[in-house]
Amino acid sequence: HQLDVAANGHPFFHTVLELMYRELTTLGIVEFCIYLMHKYHKNFNFQMEAIFVDVHFMLFYTAVFNAIQSCFVRLLSGHRTDKSWVQTENIEDNHYVAIRKEFDRLEIELK
Repeated sequence: HQLDVAANGHPFFHTVLELMYRELTTLGIVEFCIYLMHKYHKNFNFQMEAIFVDVHFMLFYTAVFNAIQSCFVRLLSGHRTDKSWVQTENIEDNHYVAIRKEFDRLEIELK
């Protein structure tokens, strides 16, 4: 519940959280099917089931790692972008006008 509240108002994090919930739901459904096969299938191949579970969990852990990595990249890029934007906003207008006049003068000279 706290993750849902924290993701509220942040579309990127909300999407990542939704994808994680979907993956957990898929994992639960698959494990429930395996449980039913254990319970009611007489000739169930336990070696194949073990391989299947290992592969499925590895895919799940890969998805979790990718979600964490995506969040980290989003936070890092957001921080860098915010820092650059603040620097851009802090440029003094007079300084910008002087640089622009110098650029225009040099452009006319080079023609």
